Amino acid sequence: MRKEINDFFIGKYEVSVGEWNSILDKPYEEKNASLPITNVTWYECKVFVERLFELTGISFAIPTESEWEYAARGGLYSSGSRFSGSNNVDSVAVYAGNSRGCPQIRNCDNMNNKLGLEPNELDIYDMSGNVEEWCADDFFEYEDIKNNSNLFKYHNGDPKVIRGGSFESPARDVRVSTRQGKSANQKSSTLGLRIIIRAN
Repeated sequence: MRKEINDFFIGKYEVSVGEWNSILDKPYEEKNASLPITNVTWYECKVFVERLFELTGISFAIPTESEWEYAARGGLYSSGSRFSGSNNVDSVAVYAGNSRGCPQIRNCDNMNNKLGLEPNELDIYDMSGNVEEWCADDFFEYEDIKNNSNLFKYHNGDPKVIRGGSFESPARDVRVSTRQGKSANQKSSTLGLRIIIRAN
């Protein structure tokens, strides 16, 4: 499905434990500050971006699925690769084949990049693997959308789209085309978020 996408800025890294808890004024262990935040519901992510607006006056948001995929594929610089930045999963993704069961620190160019992984064409890290990322949209199968014009009218707003796969995912599930749905109230040790600012 194709949608027109307006200009936006997207986080180079997933939101970290330190960023999340500092904004929401919650305690955390300093040793975990640079890990990606996980175990957060879609609704908690909405609270996070609303709090950012209160503090900064800037309208941050959870990306739509179209915005997420555009960035994951490299935007106008896309090479058309299966994973975000490469056809070689081991060069760009923290996934079940290399993670040893945990996500990687990746919120500063000079921090622990244990696996030596590369960003994608837009210099964004971990859009394949590390942790799954919430999107703003309700989840529908593409075929259902094509075949049912009343689908949105009667939908209750749940589940929501998640993209990217995680450190527990097999390679096939960290492809930029892979999509899933989860309840907006669900938490997972493999699920976090990335945020955007729309240019208009």
